[in-house]
Amino acid sequence: MGIKEALKELGLSAEIEVTLVDSPEKARDYKFLGSPTIKINGLDLEAGRGDRPVAPTATENFSINACRTYIYEGALYHYPPKEMLLEVLKSLKERRGAS
Repeated sequence: MGIKEALKELGLSAEIEVTLVDSPEKARDYKFLGSPTIKINGLDLEAGRGDRPVAPTATENFSINACRTYIYEGALYHYPPKEMLLEVLKSLKERRGAS
């Protein structure tokens, strides 16, 4: 499941922007953590998960092939799992509804 499917499942809509990070400068500017990186309102997906650890940045030793890992429920993933996407989006939806 990708971000589009997670948004749809929760009845949310969003503008999705795909950004090609193909240089060390762009990696630094975008605070690129590796691919895939998902940001919501400028914040990394994992930043929306509270005090859980965020992977180190890929800008120091930039590689076009910089792969990212995600930690969720004690398991390591090379993509954000469905449950993580839904958890973060639900939390943001609840916060938005409370304001």
